[in-house]
Amino acid sequence: MPALFYLILILAALILVPCVGLLLRKRDFERQVRGQRPERPAGNAAEPKPDLPDMSDAQQLADEARLKSLQNGFTNLTL
Repeated sequence: MPALFYLILILAALILVPCVGLLLRKRDFERQVRGQRPERPAGNAAEPKPDLPDMSDAQQLADEARLKSLQNGFTNLTL
């Protein structure tokens, strides 16, 4: 009997915890939109990653040609 109780308790927690989190996020967002709570920035995680170093046009064309040749090689394969 206690095993069944613990199983039901775990299943209920698995269902209720995400729902409670969703409701709290929704409430927080609505309060931010109404101006009752200051907007919180996303932090460093939202900053865009730096671009790749600039490649010369010749290098870009060579890479593009290599990718296209690989695509052509794979399209000719038959199973």
